[in-house]
Amino acid sequence: MSVFEAYEAPKSLEEALELLAAQAGRVRPVAGGTDVLVRLKRGTLPENQSILLNVKNIPELKAIEATGSSESGSLRVGAAVTMRTLEFDETVREVMPILSEVANKIASAQIRAMATIGGNVVNASPAADMAVALLLVEAEVETARLDGGVQTARVPLESFFTGPGETALDDASLVTGFHVPLSGAGMQFAFEKGGVRPAMECAVVSVGCGVRRDSDGVVGEARVAMGAVAPTPIRAREIEAFLTGEKLTDETIAHTAEVGDDAIQPISDVRGSAAYRRELVRALLKTALYRLSEAKGGSA
Repeated sequence: MSVFEAYEAPKSLEEALELLAAQAGRVRPVAGGTDVLVRLKRGTLPENQSILLNVKNIPELKAIEATGSSESGSLRVGAAVTMRTLEFDETVREVMPILSEVANKIASAQIRAMATIGGNVVNASPAADMAVALLLVEAEVETARLDGGVQTARVPLESFFTGPGETALDDASLVTGFHVPLSGAGMQFAFEKGGVRPAMECAVVSVGCGVRRDSDGVVGEARVAMGAVAPTPIRAREIEAFLTGEKLTDETIAHTAEVGDDAIQPISDVRGSAAYRRELVRALLKTALYRLSEAKGGSA
């Protein structure tokens, strides 16, 4: 079992960033702890991370706020917001319900009450459900660091992941939240997750789709994100390009599943073979698109 030399629970963002700057590389931020505690018991945390930094008491990391108009506004979700809060928050349900839907499909209610959106993303698992949802809504990651005061920055989530368990975050920075443009609020979204017990375990494969259609049913904008099919959660740009300009007919949906086969690089592991994952992608992609083809508005 790993052992921490110190435990810190700052009440302000600046205090947390001061510790990160002073002890760069030695600090392990934690909020819900659902991943850290497991790794702690297994002794798989990096040996150099000897200071546990509890960030769940920092106000900026627990806030949810929608600002601006549907064309230029955004939804900000703090990194320490729990999945349970995300699942039931009225603001999220109103402006971006797909995030509440996906939160509901993560683990058990007890774990959702502890697990945070920031932890799910920063853990950088290729199978992270919330990462797929945030890619689908084109979220940006908000980070903060000390540089003559608290300095914040944003990076598109798509470029935040660099490999399995790896991100672009440096040792002196902290993920503080996620910004979702409200311009996507008018799209229809659907999320499908495959596994033996999809709501209680890591996804064997997950697929999220989003479309914006005109009055004739022609897709003017398409988004497709996937998890557990590549070294990181991905946007399937080839599928998006194929769907744009098409109607969601049986023929289009069937062909889309074939296009999707070229967009993924699944591996074989204890949860499923690469071949099985390819078949599951086709099935889940079809299911999500059929849901969207029947939807009248909002999430399918």
